[in-house]
Amino acid sequence: MLKVLEHCKNDCQSHIDEGGGKITSPIISKFDFPENIKNLIKQDYKMFFSIVDFHIEDFKIIASKYEDLIEALNKFTFIKNPTNDKNKILIEFNQIILPWLKTTSLFVELYEEFSSVIIKPEDIIPITNIKKFIPRENQAEAFIRLESKGLETGIHCQATGCGKSFIIIRYCDYAMRTISNPKIILFTERVNILSDLFSFTKGKLEADKVKLAKWKDLGIGDLTKFKIINRVTNKKKDWDKLLIESEGPTLLVINRAFLTLGKKYKGFNTNSVHLILHDECHNTSSVQCHDLLVHLKLIGTPIVGFSATPLRTGKTDKPKLLEIYANPKNPQELNLLTNYNMIYAISKNLILPPEFYWYQIESYNKEKSEDLNSGVVTQEELGSVLELLNHLIPLLPNKKLVAWCGTIGLAKKWKEMIESSYKQRKHLVNFKFGIDTSDSALANDYGLFSKPPVNAQGQVIPAGELDKSNPSMYWGNSILFCASKHREGSDIGLLDGCIFLDKVKDRGPIPFIQSIGRVLRICSDTPGKTKGVVIDGFVKEGNAYEKQFVDKIIGYYMALENLTGLVDNETGKTKYEQYVEMSQIVQFDKEKEVIDMKLGSNVIKIHCNKLEWDKIIGKFDSVLQEKIKLGVEDNFIHKAQILREVFGFNESTNFIKAYKAISPEDKAKYNLPDIEGDDYIKIFGKKSWFDFLGLVHDYYPDKLSAKKELKKLKIKLNDPNKNWKKWVKLDSKLPPYPAYVWDGFTWNYFVESDELVV
Repeated sequence: MLKVLEHCKNDCQSHIDEGGGKITSPIISKFDFPENIKNLIKQDYKMFFSIVDFHIEDFKIIASKYEDLIEALNKFTFIKNPTNDKNKILIEFNQIILPWLKTTSLFVELYEEFSSVIIKPEDIIPITNIKKFIPRENQAEAFIRLESKGLETGIHCQATGCGKSFIIIRYCDYAMRTISNPKIILFTERVNILSDLFSFTKGKLEADKVKLAKWKDLGIGDLTKFKIINRVTNKKKDWDKLLIESEGPTLLVINRAFLTLGKKYKGFNTNSVHLILHDECHNTSSVQCHDLLVHLKLIGTPIVGFSATPLRTGKTDKPKLLEIYANPKNPQELNLLTNYNMIYAISKNLILPPEFYWYQIESYNKEKSEDLNSGVVTQEELGSVLELLNHLIPLLPNKKLVAWCGTIGLAKKWKEMIESSYKQRKHLVNFKFGIDTSDSALANDYGLFSKPPVNAQGQVIPAGELDKSNPSMYWGNSILFCASKHREGSDIGLLDGCIFLDKVKDRGPIPFIQSIGRVLRICSDTPGKTKGVVIDGFVKEGNAYEKQFVDKIIGYYMALENLTGLVDNETGKTKYEQYVEMSQIVQFDKEKEVIDMKLGSNVIKIHCNKLEWDKIIGKFDSVLQEKIKLGVEDNFIHKAQILREVFGFNESTNFIKAYKAISPEDKAKYNLPDIEGDDYIKIFGKKSWFDFLGLVHDYYPDKLSAKKELKKLKIKLNDPNKNWKKWVKLDSKLPPYPAYVWDGFTWNYFVESDELVV
């Protein structure tokens, strides 16, 4: 079957190469495939065979792990992102292809060739620890899209830590396989992102050939045949000439500022560059970057962007992004090639969940100057930070944190004060501290913190073999202080925590996402790492701090969930749907004073240490409504559902009495409002509680109709307050609690008289 599929694929490709049009029935008539399979090939043969090839390669890996074919097939499933509507056709294709493949001999053939075989111990030949690259779900989807659709202009929205660098490498590999002598430009705003990826240094201008060989051997992508032009650490201005005149596969690696300097790109035409890879593409809206991309798009160059947060907060961001990356079918939406926000990535175990802790500060930092001498830290703030660190350090597997301080002055001050006091804390005694700011350019602290130590022969020195004289901070028990560096694009190994020491009151969602993404990466070298610890500060001032705290937490969650701004209504959900979803995700653990946010099998924990728990819970629902801009009535609709389904409220319930009887714990758990609060009064001034609860009952429409019917039944109307329940038994159209049904109800209205006016 494997040869038959390969034969069909070659015939289709030959037909296209010879100038043929779409694949037609005569071309595939000689193959004994079902009609629905032939229809898929005719519809999109590239997508069809890319899915088949993906399954073949995937099953080769699975076959090597199981000694039974049936077991291997049972473990074999198609990786897909069910929330991404843009890949609907790919999923529909696969729903036909995979079941069909399982009915053929394909997997039997693969299993016989690649399954594990039993060998004698003496026949085992020792080999080095080489592992084959198995793509994560997000990477697999990007690879399949690339192979089936080719080079498209669009954005891969991938959460920080999901491994988008490997997707970039695969794009280069694909260009090498499909374009004769491709010319590619890979650029980003930050120099360190590119220098880290290719190990560019000032003393070493070429890419790390060991890295390139490793990427090839692992099956990530082959860049070994490219001429790689380093204009990250080598600032020669001849890059445009080298790119244009190059006759072989060429990859220009360059930072955006140098790429746009002098607008040399204006001399590019269709043959000058075949592919643009724009890492951290949220910078598209900047003037220089936008002008560059507009020109490249005009000459027909495919532009592929990568970002965890493509849409920023500026008013011109979205129009400029759409000008470059608009969806061809809907120009008002970004063309997202893949979409994995942080919430989805956490729920699918692509990155780790964050866990929040808090220290107390006396006042927020109002210093906006970058004056090198600015920065005030009080003894109380220092004590709060050290106390929390001493508590948390035993919980961190690597005990390695980065501290963002906002200004150079604060970075220096925090490092100085912590170094003067840390030995007083039991779990900090063996720590080392470094600093990395523009004011400490000659220091090598970042290198000591981010790169493993090596001996004279270039071999890595394990943590247990380091002597006290070695300044390395790589293996942990270390903190690196910086102003705002390494929030975006840096890749620091073994990092399991971060702390915000900037004393900022309102931190924007973008720096928050960039920052915590550093510590949420899965660390294969540290199996014990199950979360990324995030430490932030708050001021316990006045009576409003709990509202600010809750507002910050909800804002962080919203930032994690969606920052792409695909449409005007960010998520496509109504305000009420957003509110219900968030209410169901959040759970309160009063005993441990922890707020849990459920994400599939994972949980984001917000520890409310040093906070007044009851005040936090009391504010949560109202702040959530405000944040989502939920109307009061929409909120009460949700509360009515809870009262019906959880507390059993029905048409016979004494609403006021039953509502007041609900325990304070349950009211907190379900965020039920105060029955005498302003919101309650606003709602019940307009409608009855029967309407509010959505209860349907054939009561008399008003008290006048009820009194007429009572008279017809010749019921003596005396002492209605006492006798009403008897009357209800005689006439089921009388409500048990009339005050909740009829406006202006009074018992005196139902006394013996001839008056029948309302």
